[in-house]
Amino acid sequence: MNRLDNDQGYIYYVGWDHQGCGAYLYGSKLELFPDGWVSLENPLVPAGSVLMSWDSKLNFQASKREPMLPMLQEKKEYLFRGVYSTPKSGTLLFRINYFDRQQEPIGEMIIRENLEKFEVPEGAFSYSVQMLQAGTDRFSFHHIEFFRREQKLYELQNIQAEINELNLVFLEPCGNCSLIPAKKVLRKLPNLIVVPHLFAEEPKWQEKVMQIAGAKTAKQKKIRFWGYGPVSAPVAKNATKAWDFGKAEVIVDYEQREKNDEQDLEKQYIPMLIRKNENLQVMIENELQTQKIRKIP
Repeated sequence: MNRLDNDQGYIYYVGWDHQGCGAYLYGSKLELFPDGWVSLENPLVPAGSVLMSWDSKLNFQASKREPMLPMLQEKKEYLFRGVYSTPKSGTLLFRINYFDRQQEPIGEMIIRENLEKFEVPEGAFSYSVQMLQAGTDRFSFHHIEFFRREQKLYELQNIQAEINELNLVFLEPCGNCSLIPAKKVLRKLPNLIVVPHLFAEEPKWQEKVMQIAGAKTAKQKKIRFWGYGPVSAPVAKNATKAWDFGKAEVIVDYEQREKNDEQDLEKQYIPMLIRKNENLQVMIENELQTQKIRKIP
């Protein structure tokens, strides 16, 4: 379990519980896809029903599984974001329930927007998140996200209107979270938007970029997609090819760094391995010679 504290710039991802322990499966048609998307359809599910639930604290002896939610600090502000799609006739809501040390409920909050801030109340020791049916009988879901408000994800920063350039950085994942680069690094990029690597898999992600940057501003600027790891680099390349709103280029230094690492490996370690093998060969020859000498009557 990860902890989102003051000193760590993390965004934490929570996907569908594939064990199905918190899912509404009665009469539901559930489809799981390789890219992480989940589709659920049930025309008979009552409005307000809990479709999925996640917990930050579990009794392992009873449930035989680990909590999926990160630990949050009381009296701190966070941002919650859900990645899902529903028909226009309905939507999904999320409810955050807070509990004290005795697992007694001390408060709750309803998340109505796709991206919404919330504050953990004082005395909250654990919490749960519930996905609620709000007038839809089918939906597609990928994950929910938690991150500190100060991280400034999904917003335009370092605004410099005189520079005809828009920079979009895809975060490199590490397990079920991503470490956000230091602010001193991000300050070097003007007109910057920072998003997770999964952002490029969302429906209408290009329109969302235009909305964040401002449609008129984005059309006038050249966009540069940044990737810096084995996952984010291919995402940046694919985003460059798929971009439909003007000029785009990709900035990827991962392959060059990987090549440099391989060259350093050859320079540093291969000669050492050769020397070790030579020494081993000498030791083997000496041992064989010794055995020959011992066999002489």
